[in-house]
Formats: sequence, structure tokens, C-alpha cells
Amino acid sequence: MKMQITVTLKEEDGSELTDPTIVEVKVPAVEAFVGPEVFDDVFYEYEQSVLEARNVAIGGATQKYLSAVAKKSPIGARCARGRTD
Repeated sequence: MKMQITVTLKEEDGSELTDPTIVEVKVPAVEAFVGPEVFDDVFYEYEQSVLEARNVAIGGATQKYLSAVAKKSPIGARCARGRTD
């Protein structure tokens, strides 16, 4: 089973600032929850996969956001190039 996380940056008018960032991650199938004795382990696997995918999706969206800032703002472009961290 897979989960897909999509992050879309939108302007106030509803237009998209960038293309959506889409991340797919494998998660345990619903059938893996065969009883209370495995619930914790299966849910932990699910949770870790989802958290990792969320971090990747937000990281990708943030890069697109900062790229858009740099393109639209001479100050932002200068600051983005000058950063060393």
C-alpha cells in the first residue's frame, strides 16, 4: 500500500506559486493489523514512513518556495546566493 502526500503552494487568489510537490511512501497494508499483539509495531512502521515522507515533501516545497522568492526579489536572490549555512 502507498500513501501520497501532495504539497501545493498557492497565492491568495488561488493560483499555484509552483508545481505541486508529490511524495509517495510505502505504508503497511490494512491487513497487517492482524491483532492487538502487532498493532504497536505495524503502526510504528506506518508512522515512521509517513513522518519521513512529510519531511521530504515539506523540504521540497520549501526549496520551490525559496526559489520563487529568489526569482521575484532582487534582495531575496542576493541573500539566497550569499548564505553559507
